[in-house]
Amino acid sequence: MEKISIIVPVYNCEKYIGTCIESIQGQTYQNLEIILVNDGSKDRSGEICRSYAVHDARIRYIEQENQGVSAARNHGIKKAIGTFVMFVDADDTITNDACEKLAGHIAEGVDLILCGFKRMFYRGEYLVSQYDILPECKNLTDQETLGKYFGRLYETTLLTSVWAKMYRKQALERHMPVFREDLSLGEDALFNLKFLKNCGNIAVENSILYVYNQRAGSGSLTKDDGKTRLVLSENVLNAAEELANEKEIYPQVREKLWKVYYKDCMNYLERFSFSERKEYAIDLLRQTTLLRVLKAEKSKKADMQLYHFFLGSKSAFLVCVFAEMRKTAKKILRGGN
Repeated sequence: MEKISIIVPVYNCEKYIGTCIESIQGQTYQNLEIILVNDGSKDRSGEICRSYAVHDARIRYIEQENQGVSAARNHGIKKAIGTFVMFVDADDTITNDACEKLAGHIAEGVDLILCGFKRMFYRGEYLVSQYDILPECKNLTDQETLGKYFGRLYETTLLTSVWAKMYRKQALERHMPVFREDLSLGEDALFNLKFLKNCGNIAVENSILYVYNQRAGSGSLTKDDGKTRLVLSENVLNAAEELANEKEIYPQVREKLWKVYYKDCMNYLERFSFSERKEYAIDLLRQTTLLRVLKAEKSKKADMQLYHFFLGSKSAFLVCVFAEMRKTAKKILRGGN
């Protein structure tokens, strides 16, 4: 039975860290170590973590000055002794059979095991909406399966998030430091796209094993300073296109890559109020990457044509209206979040 190291970056999450830890402690798979990395929390998070560590020999508690989620994860990887590594965010949970089901796919040549997740939206402490994301695909063991399933896995974040996954530690160590500590946003997506270049087989568990809780205003190790999100969307698209070209699957997946990029552009604009959005829309419409994708994109799919119509209109006003429409629709679907 292989040891699994579960790394939890902790920052100002006193309300939720106990529930997170208990979901890991309750695993049916017993050969675990739980690494809690306190990234300079100002609340009672550290005290709570220490109290759990006292009563469970599997828990290792680490403190560091506030350096961000990437540094916390990198610190945890260095301390991990497991053959495989998982990442769980401090306000999320995993099902009690998560490790057992993921470990069932451990085999020679498998460097990554991914599973489905449940996304939960909260308004305050009240759950207002939720939905499940399942891989719905076979193991990715060759160019054919990668080309067939990569696009959907990428679009649903199943390939770009670091949670809802289990990594072979030896494969992670080829990329040390694993996560870029100079980035405060999107470091997980950029890492995964780099990791996948030389990754062995990818095993897939078609079950919901991770619960991702999205709460407005919750404490987080991730910071977004505005335009960073726009730069990130370009960097991620470029990295994804580079990977797809190297794997010789670009023609099969390019439309999904562009769709995610379009959505990222609109998500960037939705951060701003309608009155201040115009100047950011003007800046977006001048971006070289956007102009390149708009020139190349000739999709017949309705949703892609919608993005192409508004973003290709070259009208900052129309783009702002589209952003408001999307923002309103998401608020309704997410119960006001």
